[in-house]
This record gives sequence, C-alpha cells and structure tokens, in this order.
Amino acid sequence: QYHLLVPSHLHCLAAMCMGGLDWDDLEEKEAQAACKPGGGAPEPAELPPLTVLSWCGRTPPLPCTAGAEGSARHGRLCEAVASAGAELICLQGYQGFEQDWLTDLYDSKLSALGFEHEEKPDTPRSQEGVAVLWRSGSLRVSLKGELGAHGSPKDKASLLLVLRDTRASEYGPRVALVCAQFEGARRAEQLRELLAAMTTNLAHISSVPVMLCASLGGPLDDEMGRLIQDFGFVSVWESLHGQEADPSAESCIWVRGRLRPESLVLLPREGHAPEPWLELSNHRPLLSTFRWPEGS
Repeated sequence: QYHLLVPSHLHCLAAMCMGGLDWDDLEEKEAQAACKPGGGAPEPAELPPLTVLSWCGRTPPLPCTAGAEGSARHGRLCEAVASAGAELICLQGYQGFEQDWLTDLYDSKLSALGFEHEEKPDTPRSQEGVAVLWRSGSLRVSLKGELGAHGSPKDKASLLLVLRDTRASEYGPRVALVCAQFEGARRAEQLRELLAAMTTNLAHISSVPVMLCASLGGPLDDEMGRLIQDFGFVSVWESLHGQEADPSAESCIWVRGRLRPESLVLLPREGHAPEPWLELSNHRPLLSTFRWPEGS
C-alpha cells in the first residue's frame, strides 16, 4: 500500500488525522481568521494562468559524477527548465539527486533562478527519482510529503504537494500535485496504489483540484487508462488535442477538478531550435497552461 510520509520539521495539526497531511502556519492562520466575525480571506483578484512543465529526462542519463562535465550539463538543465516560463515544474527520471555535490548544485542554481524544489531521489530499489520545482514568488507549498509503496518510501519515486498561488494574494487558490515515475510490469498496480493513497490523503481538501504529472515508463495501456478515468482524471493532451499524448513526450499530465487546461505544447516548439531540450534528453517536455476558475 502507498502511504504518505510527512517531513518531521512540519508541526502536526488536526488535519493529520484526516488525511496524513500537515498544514503549515498560514493555513492555520486562515482557518482561525475564518472563524472570527468578519474574518476570512480578502476578495480574490483575477489570476493569470498557471503554467506547468512536465519532463522525463530518463535517457540518455545525465552524468552523475562530480566534475566539469557533470556540473555543466546539470547546470544547463536547471537553466533550460527555468527558461520555459513555467511557475511549476515536474521532473521524472532524473538520477543522482542524493549525491552531495549534485544536491548543492541544484540548491544554489535553482535558488539563483528563483525556484524552490522538493525531490525524491533515486534509490537502489528505484533507479529513477522525481523532483518538483516552483517559483518562490508565485507559489507556496502548504502541504507536502512522499508517497511510498509496500511500507517503504524507497520502492517508488512519487511526491505529493499542495501549492497555493500567491501571485495575487497570499490567500490564493490551491492545487494538489502528484509527480510520479512508473516502470516495469507492475505499472498498473503501482498506479492503482498511488491513486488510492492520493485520494485518501486529500480527502479533507476534496474541493482542491488535483494534477497528476507522471512518466508511465511505456505506452498508456487500457487498464491504466481506465484507472485514471475511474479516479476522475482527464488527459490534458486529449482534452485539448482530441488524442493521447505524443509518445516522444513520455511524461503525461492529467487533471481533475475545476482547474481548466488552456494550452499544451511539446518543447521545442515547431520552428524553434532543438537545443537544449534534445541535447539533455530524448524525451520532449510538455508545457501546459491552466486557468483558475472564477472566484478562486
């Protein structure tokens, strides 16, 4: 069974008993303010679209050895994803996050580019890690944790975060994000376990829209397609283009709830130079924009 691991530095509130997730300080203050006469969040301002990049960089693997070549290529990766203009970035299939030199590189490079990030490194059991990046001036994480399988967080790379859009107000709308990597003959079983755990852990905030960014490790088969539909998700690619995603992307995006997809393209865009995307991975990134519902 998948379960949620909450980082120990987050304090525990009543929500922990409901879904395994933990609220941060601002969430608690909002709840307290809403209980006071005349309290609550201010009237929402109109929000610009939310832009999301999802990218599987599994092959060819980037060098994970310290040195000029490894530092340069991973540095270019950070610069590439930052240049896409997305507020939220989901990476699948990247290796070596747990190495000190690489962690330091990502921390310093991404911070300089205006991003914060959360990562689930590759492990001996799962050869591919995932990471989520967000612009610190646009989004703030209110809930976060790792989804592991079979009683161990090391079996599968999955992250669950709830992020708040703070571009117009500190009380802006939230989106729940799952970033995951699947592989092997048990892909459908892994997906089923993850979706069930995700639903349980988000039950206390069921009105919040959910986005699933995942690398399936192969084509979307009928069983996986039915699972995704059964849990209320729609394919962003299919809803906008009338068909499933181009297999060259490897990464897919699904959404459920009131977050409305407006556009989705593969990078590099037609007529644009292939660098740096095709140099860093033989899978193409997906860049998508979403519109918040009115009154968010």
